[in-house]
Amino acid sequence: HKQLKNRFISTTVPPERIGEIFSIANLSVLASTNEGFGNVVIESMMNAVPVLVHKRPLNEYILGDDRLLVNMLKTGALAQKIEGIERSNSYDELAQICRARYDSNFSGDAILQKYLHLFNCNA
Repeated sequence: HKQLKNRFISTTVPPERIGEIFSIANLSVLASTNEGFGNVVIESMMNAVPVLVHKRPLNEYILGDDRLLVNMLKTGALAQKIEGIERSNSYDELAQICRARYDSNFSGDAILQKYLHLFNCNA
């Protein structure tokens, strides 16, 4: 954090304020190249905020759309991706994709259906 000085803030947000925070966001980024199943990705999707993540199989599965994947190891790739989204003004389209993916795969109902299917198949 020393090199970033006043440009970086590490904080937590109470769960009841997460929706409020996401309501003012155009985009979310999880720049980690090796984090597991990051909550911020699902929270972003649930709140219809496009989220950019490192291109790797787990994130490809979670997001299901190559336009949201970035090689975070490549210098300038994240900036280039954000500039492309800005140029094409595709925030709303990507937000809809994220929310639809959340609804179909990671919402409470979707997870419940997957568990029921798992138990029915193995009964």
